[in-house]
Amino acid sequence: REKMRARLKDPRLIDILVPKKGDYGFGTHRVPLETQYLEAYLRDNVEAVSVRDNPIAEIVPEGVKLEDGTVYEV
Repeated sequence: REKMRARLKDPRLIDILVPKKGDYGFGTHRVPLETQYLEAYLRDNVEAVSVRDNPIAEIVPEGVKLEDGTVYEV
């Protein structure tokens, strides 16, 4: 987790992407054997959206619609 935090540096991304202690066991989610995975979230054309508190409601012709009505184009 500390290494992931150091790579991301953005508190919002850290909150969304870095697992909390006890979230899940090693290998049951995202195995840390990747290349530049976290850095992809630092790009200008990438936005991390947490669906933990605002889940996906439906897929619409325009993109992905969350429960609060926000639509993200895909």
